[in-house]
Amino acid sequence: MESIKPLVPGEDLEAQWKFLKWQFDGYVLFDAARAAWSTENKAKALMHFIGLECAYLYETALPATKKDHVALIAHIDEQVKPVTNACFERFQFKKLVRKPGEDINHFVSRCRAKLASCGIPAGFSPDFMIMDALVHPLTDQTLQRHFFQTKDLKLEKVIDDLKIHEAGQEQIREIQSCRSQISALSIQKSKSNEVRFVKTDEAAGKTRRRSRSSSAPRSVERRSRSRSSSRSRGKPSRSNQRRSRSRSKSGDRNARRYRARSPTPGASRVSTDDESDCQNCGYSHGSDWCPARDKKCHSCGHLGHFAYNCQPNDEVLISQVHCVSSVIITDVENQYAKETLNDQTLQQVLDFYNNGWPKNSNSLNDNLKKYYAIRNDLTVDNNLVYFKNRLVIPNSLRQSTLIQLHSGHQKIVKSKALAQQTVFWPGINSDLETFVTKCSVCAEVAPSQKKPEMIQHDIPDLPWWQIAVDILELKGLFYLVVVDYYSKWIDAIQMKNKTAHTVVDILSFLFSIHGVPKVVLTDNNPFKSYVCTEFAKEQNFKIVTCSPHFHQSNGLAERAVGIVKSMLKKCFRDPKATLQNCLLQYRITPITGLGASPAQLLMSRQLRSSLPIHVSKLKPSVIPNVTTLLSQKSNLTKNYYDKTAAGKEYEFSPSDYVYMQNPFTKEWEPGIIVEKLDEPRSYLVKNSGNSRVVRRNVTFLKPNPSGQTKPYCTPVYMLPASRNNVPIINEIPNNDVPQNNVPNLNQDAQINLNEIDLNLQRWREQIRNRMDPPVNRTRTRTIKKPDRLNL
Repeated sequence: MESIKPLVPGEDLEAQWKFLKWQFDGYVLFDAARAAWSTENKAKALMHFIGLECAYLYETALPATKKDHVALIAHIDEQVKPVTNACFERFQFKKLVRKPGEDINHFVSRCRAKLASCGIPAGFSPDFMIMDALVHPLTDQTLQRHFFQTKDLKLEKVIDDLKIHEAGQEQIREIQSCRSQISALSIQKSKSNEVRFVKTDEAAGKTRRRSRSSSAPRSVERRSRSRSSSRSRGKPSRSNQRRSRSRSKSGDRNARRYRARSPTPGASRVSTDDESDCQNCGYSHGSDWCPARDKKCHSCGHLGHFAYNCQPNDEVLISQVHCVSSVIITDVENQYAKETLNDQTLQQVLDFYNNGWPKNSNSLNDNLKKYYAIRNDLTVDNNLVYFKNRLVIPNSLRQSTLIQLHSGHQKIVKSKALAQQTVFWPGINSDLETFVTKCSVCAEVAPSQKKPEMIQHDIPDLPWWQIAVDILELKGLFYLVVVDYYSKWIDAIQMKNKTAHTVVDILSFLFSIHGVPKVVLTDNNPFKSYVCTEFAKEQNFKIVTCSPHFHQSNGLAERAVGIVKSMLKKCFRDPKATLQNCLLQYRITPITGLGASPAQLLMSRQLRSSLPIHVSKLKPSVIPNVTTLLSQKSNLTKNYYDKTAAGKEYEFSPSDYVYMQNPFTKEWEPGIIVEKLDEPRSYLVKNSGNSRVVRRNVTFLKPNPSGQTKPYCTPVYMLPASRNNVPIINEIPNNDVPQNNVPNLNQDAQINLNEIDLNLQRWREQIRNRMDPPVNRTRTRTIKKPDRLNL
């Protein structure tokens, strides 16, 4: 017996419950031991089979109901029974249609199941509605008429007659398929290039020919006079087909006349016995009689066929098709030959090819020396020079040839492979490399750069000398994670928000325990704020930030965040586990490769926990050679990392044109270097699209060979001088304005230069005020706390 699967909510729960009840009855009744169970035990077994996901079905039952499996089943029946609307269910029943090939009994079962929810009143038999669903959609009018004429029709009678009718139809089709015979299909081609389809009917002993023009091109417009879809069984439809005739206004002598009638596309000309396609009437009949015999066609006036089967042999002019059409043909070969003759270097190559090359290349210029080295592989044909069956391109056509070679925007190797099959000139590979490298389309959608070699952080000599800080966010909660570079000690303190004041408060608390570090490695936000900067000045430590979207530069902090996040996820699942206990376990666990725990490295002593430990191990002891072990471990990590680091490390200077990668779309955008920062591989870059100045790591930058030689005009407030509060120069060169002598259209206007100078000075003063740090507006008065009565 198949195992009983628990219920799954949301997937037709009523059907699952019915199947589970049927399995449960078999599970209990087919075993004598289980059949003797008490009703309470059966109820417990039923609750076990229902499963935990649908436990709410029996949790809502009364305590007495949970002890009786019969009452529990009735209770769950009410729970899983969906809310139905009788009016809508009757509407759905009327839409029931018997599927093609569906068994009659299966369709009747579907109808009865649907009628169960239609709210049929008592005493009314649903058989009449099922009979209507079976009889009304019938396409066989004879069978449908038989049911309509039967008195006191019953559902059983309808089902039996339908079964007999379908079985008979299947038997007739099988007998006819055995008698079908394909006679022949022959194609004859007349002298006038007309293909004639000859159909032979062995039973009738007659031959009927249908002809169509085979010489007309595909573009000729033809009037279709094919027979209607009446070629299938049944009487054909008598749709009037208009005979459209059009004559071309053009009287060109190049016009030809084609026969308008053509066979029906896709229609077979093969005669079979099971296809009733009489060519004269379209009916299914024997070979000795035809309804169209001696009948006059109303279309052509001839005897022997009906009008809708008429296919006259007269030619109808549909349109005139020009055999010769005018197209624009570019004589490419003549163009290359003309440019080859105009090229001085190739002209001398032609002369040397016809009259002989010199014995040495001492008297030749640099361009001819390149051809002299390959003179044995050069050939000439119709004033075109070839190098190993590759056309030598003149200097004037090389740029357009490069565009054609790179029209598919393939990379350098593919472009070279294409060029090696077609064209050549000296230095084509280098020219192609330069052209592909400068392609802006390829550069903007290029993949990300490969990672460069690792730059290691300085290993501190003392504990808590250099720390890394980062903010963790999980399920709406914020934690400030602090890790020591020397001891790998981790602190994680929950924050109420991510503001700079909260960060400063938590760091002050940690510094009061472990002391003030020398260097703090952080992200940019909110540690670059004014509050954090002033806090660093007061406490005398340095804040070093990593480049935006390049978090691996602060890898130790990211690793510590991952450890704390894993602890928090486990604490959410284990009610007994707490973050403080997890951190304690981490702090007393030895670090791989060092043999000492973070607590021993930071405090020179082991911390006591709930685990039993000898007192001697709790005594303070200094761990020697920690810096050496950390250096060895760091060098080993760098060696493994650099094995897969194949990226180039570019060095940029201010005003260099580069491509900067968008961290969200991964596309490359043009930009210009504004300043190189003190942090390694970090630059300030101005985006040429939106003129924003952002900080980026060199991993997101690459050279832009197609950039201009002159730098962009950088705004005053983005210059390095304004960043350091150095007085701004009075004259700022504007390279964007052309230096041409353009006539002054406002030469008659009177311009007050003094007013302009005052406005410029006022504008520069506003810029300086923006760059200066804001003034502390908080109250500095010392508030004396009240002296309360302490009892």
